[in-house]
Amino acid sequence: MQIGQNLKDKIMTKFSHYQEDAKKTLHNIDLTQDKLNAVFTKAEKLNINTAPIHKVYQDILLLIQIVKAYISKEYQDIPAGSIVAIFAALIYFLSPIDILFDYIPGVGYVDDMFVLGLVLKQVDS
Repeated sequence: MQIGQNLKDKIMTKFSHYQEDAKKTLHNIDLTQDKLNAVFTKAEKLNINTAPIHKVYQDILLLIQIVKAYISKEYQDIPAGSIVAIFAALIYFLSPIDILFDYIPGVGYVDDMFVLGLVLKQVDS
């Protein structure tokens, strides 16, 4: 599904608010862990064998593991800005009320997938 520039701009504006939240939350390990657990629980509901959705599920699990490794100091060889972006994308996914409400059938997760894809591209480069 293609999304227009206006929608992209709205998503990015909303995402910037989630980045600020992520920066603050990452300083509180317990709260960060709670949010990661909630993301995992929500992602489990998406664990369907349909190829594109299953790929997103796998990506979310990978991002959760990266943040967990970072906050436990197992893996620190990643820029702080990348961790903030990753965690912000996970928080964005967690929120059912973002730009496109998650409960809207067929389109509710489009903005979430856009944000996750954007962050994965950023981190991969």
